[in-house]
Amino acid sequence: MGMTFTVEPGRRLVFTVADGPLRVADFAAHVQALADAGALGHSQLIDARSASLDITTNENRNFAELMRRMRAVHGSTRTSFVVSRDLDYGLARMYEGMSADIDPGFRVFRDLTEARQWIFEPLGGATQDDRAGQERS
Repeated sequence: MGMTFTVEPGRRLVFTVADGPLRVADFAAHVQALADAGALGHSQLIDARSASLDITTNENRNFAELMRRMRAVHGSTRTSFVVSRDLDYGLARMYEGMSADIDPGFRVFRDLTEARQWIFEPLGGATQDDRAGQERS
């Protein structure tokens, strides 16, 4: 249980699988492990469809502050976070909103294929929200 990752250095990409109940301490430990591995500056695809988030609003805010400090040192990248439960989607969207100015490359998804497509888009490419707005026009 928890979070395990593999690094593809040539692609500067991290694949993470999360399962079981996840607390903010699990995320903090994961971020530290990535930093220790020299991979926090890589894009990351997190498959948390088998996990359940056990995080309060205050813990979400504290984690956003941790990421502010880590991103200042390691830079911003893309992170796609894939969940299956409605509650987890809401909690992850809360983090996305709280951290929009410090971790702008974080996006939450329900579909692994969409998350993969987004993570591989060029940084200047259209985001999922941009495409949705274009389709409504």
